[in-house]
Amino acid sequence: MGVTIHYEGRTKDFDKVKKIIEYVTFTAKNLGWEVIPVEEEGYVVYEPIVNVWGKRVGYFIDFYPKDKDVWGEIKKPSKRIGVIVKLPPPYYTENFKVTFYKDEDEWVWKGFTKTQVFSEKELPNLTAHQILVSMLLTIKKTWLPDLDIVDEGDYYVPLCKEERIKIAEKEISSPEYREKFINMEPFNFERLVENHIGTLRYINALVSALAESLPPGFGIETPGFKLKKEKKDEKSKNSEKKK
Repeated sequence: MGVTIHYEGRTKDFDKVKKIIEYVTFTAKNLGWEVIPVEEEGYVVYEPIVNVWGKRVGYFIDFYPKDKDVWGEIKKPSKRIGVIVKLPPPYYTENFKVTFYKDEDEWVWKGFTKTQVFSEKELPNLTAHQILVSMLLTIKKTWLPDLDIVDEGDYYVPLCKEERIKIAEKEISSPEYREKFINMEPFNFERLVENHIGTLRYINALVSALAESLPPGFGIETPGFKLKKEKKDEKSKNSEKKK
């Protein structure tokens, strides 16, 4: 249980796989996070999914290392490469696994990372959650346009309604929340930044006006007030020189 980020994508281009791994490694190391390289042989296993009547309705497909005994209807030799990112304290999240396994002619990446905050000391997980989602979005926009990202914390909600419908039908079981998710208004980061800058300008102007209305020697200076004061002092000096 808990807030989790799910992700799943695939590509036939191995160069993209390498670039994604390099990007995650570079970013994680610069954040001071531990990066563990992964390269192992194993199997892609097709485990049948059956309905209540015992009829097969599909397969659950995943990679398993050679030393793990797993039963499946189909078992094919494969390999997995990538990195496992461990977030150190003050973060208390699950590991961020960026590992691709080979299935036929595709490299497949799927996994999840739980970031749930269960106590006060885990509040930094909120920052980790935002960083991980931002990394996933960078990967989606740069290398894997079909990367599915499902953020249970709703920090990331696709701008495209068609994509929200696809995610809702695939991942969300609750009819009530499915409807809410489809019609949810996503964050508009550009508008958010514009509003933020506008608010800062308004606050700065308000503070400047307040400071300039106070009696001299009150001890408050703003950039605008300081500049006016310097000009006034310079003007006084020039007047004295002329005398």
